Amino acid sequence: MLFDRALVSIAACSTVVVLFSAYCLRFKPHIVYLTLIATIFAAFWIFGLVIGEQLIAVPFILYKRLFDGSEKSIDGFLSEQHIITKRSSTIHRKFFHVTVSLICITGLWYDVELLWLSAALALCIFIILEGLRALRIPPMAEYIDAGFSPFLDEQDSQHLVLTPIYLLLGVFLPVFLKPIKNTGPYFKYCRIYLVTKFLEQRQICHYAGVLTVGIGDSFAAVVGSTFGTHYWKGSRKSYEGSLAMVLSQIAFAVIITLTEYGCVLTFAGILRILVSSLLCSYAEAKLKGTDNIVLPFLAYILL
Repeated sequence: MLFDRALVSIAACSTVVVLFSAYCLRFKPHIVYLTLIATIFAAFWIFGLVIGEQLIAVPFILYKRLFDGSEKSIDGFLSEQHIITKRSSTIHRKFFHVTVSLICITGLWYDVELLWLSAALALCIFIILEGLRALRIPPMAEYIDAGFSPFLDEQDSQHLVLTPIYLLLGVFLPVFLKPIKNTGPYFKYCRIYLVTKFLEQRQICHYAGVLTVGIGDSFAAVVGSTFGTHYWKGSRKSYEGSLAMVLSQIAFAVIITLTEYGCVLTFAGILRILVSSLLCSYAEAKLKGTDNIVLPFLAYILL
């Protein structure tokens, strides 16, 4: 975990350096890219010093850490690439929500430390890409425009496309707020026989992002756009979509709770699930633009 924290800290600092340099040098794109390369080189060198390895060995160490015999990471990446090549629509965007949520669930079940690391690095990459796009640094800005266009939502403008960043941050927010380790009596057993229950510290609150943004919001959007006829006052969101969000959250939370805690559902646990589902569904119907961040945080607190 210390290895991962050092890597994420260096990546976050590098992200700030790249964005600041891009802003100051935005009228000199060739210098921006030279600064980007120099920052990456410096980050590798500093990370090598931290872990006591030579610079030339750092790329191989990082590759081994991120792709340690796991086809899941590659499959997840290919799935995301397939989705972003499609034309934007509500269903396509929500399908991407579900895909990211499935990646999160897989990480929570099989390697939560790798999930934490990958999510943090992905956020840094998306922030850098959006910075280059927003500052109109040629020629990358045009390519990034094409890649981000399927995710445009009402919360976005032509100057800032925040939906992908909000989505990643929202789904993985509970893992950032309450990190857990690959420990517990079930860990080694799980790695061999694919038993899902291996993390003693894993709790229902770690699924808050998946529960709200991945499952609830997706069901609300699909059901609302397909069957919605009764709408909230002053909103395009429907009562049918909100009801679908409530029921889908309850169903998913109950399934996860039974899976995680040996078929034990307490009255207090059921009450928390009901309150969280109702409040998050109401907030989703009323919020305009920040629901991908607010809903996971609200569910995390309530659960």
